[in-house]
Amino acid sequence: MVSRVGFPSGFQLVIWVIAVLASVPLVRPALVFRKNDEVLATSEVASMTNLLVARNALIALNAIFAAYNALDVANLWAGSPPSGMSTQVYAHHGAIWLTVALAMMSAVVSALFRGPVATDPNGSLARTLGWIWLAQGVLLATGTYRRIGIHIATSGLSSLRIAGILGTTVVVIGVGLVAYKLFARRSMMWLVRRQLDAFALAVVVFAIAPTHLISARVNVERIEHGEYRPLVHISEQASEVESAAALLPLLRHPDVRVRQGVAAHLRHERIQLSVDHVQRSPLLVRDVVSVRTAVKLDARQDELQSLLGPLDRHRDAEAASVLHELQLAANRGEDLAKVKALDVVQAPAN
Repeated sequence: MVSRVGFPSGFQLVIWVIAVLASVPLVRPALVFRKNDEVLATSEVASMTNLLVARNALIALNAIFAAYNALDVANLWAGSPPSGMSTQVYAHHGAIWLTVALAMMSAVVSALFRGPVATDPNGSLARTLGWIWLAQGVLLATGTYRRIGIHIATSGLSSLRIAGILGTTVVVIGVGLVAYKLFARRSMMWLVRRQLDAFALAVVVFAIAPTHLISARVNVERIEHGEYRPLVHISEQASEVESAAALLPLLRHPDVRVRQGVAAHLRHERIQLSVDHVQRSPLLVRDVVSVRTAVKLDARQDELQSLLGPLDRHRDAEAASVLHELQLAANRGEDLAKVKALDVVQAPAN
């Protein structure tokens, strides 16, 4: 029997009020906005050394990025990866490092145009090269999104991949802010503040968004339409309280191996919810999501038992293992028929 959501005690209310009052000075907006340190002075003259360093560095960097983007056009966008490598493997090898390269691009351009190089008329060539490099960065970012899209199209969505999309977006915004810095002749201080704003906003969005639930719903729909590769995320999403109940439709999947494996994971999650509730500190109340998930899982207990029989941890582990073998076979492109279903003794009828 699932307990109702508890109400906070008087002691809890006192603690919460103190925490809110203590946090206000930390999160309130500043009352004074300084603008004089965000615009570059236009009267300074850049040294010849700084101009030459910026120009030569950007010539080399443009050449490197042009070569890499050419490879992406030939191998990624054309769908013709190097011999002996699949498109997914090619995409996997580059996604993280391309995001790092984009972040480094923002740092390098900011450093090169930190002082009078950004405003000196003699630095027009260096600034033009900077614009070209930033444009190549946009193409590089498009390739990064393409790589993430290939992973999602192949084996489904996950919270980590949503984080990858969001992180790449933050880096792209950073590149855009660098471009605006050059155009509007803003200072390095202005750039740092805006990039911190973008990062903070991304963290808030990721913290609030139900990424596990979104991923589970996308994957369940694909699995219901006959895809097997998205099963690779089932164990993770079944262990997350916000997404566990979203897997319930798979209990009626045509493949008994999927039905039993998902049932094993969900039964384990229901047991874990009960354990967590018992071990929870008296200072904490049970959250609404946990209660709702427990209610939904309890409503399907008969179905779980019909798939796996009476509770048997060893048998449940075997069912989860079969599902894991099915995941591996699907993502390796192997024959799924070779993965044998678990022979489960059905629960006796009441």
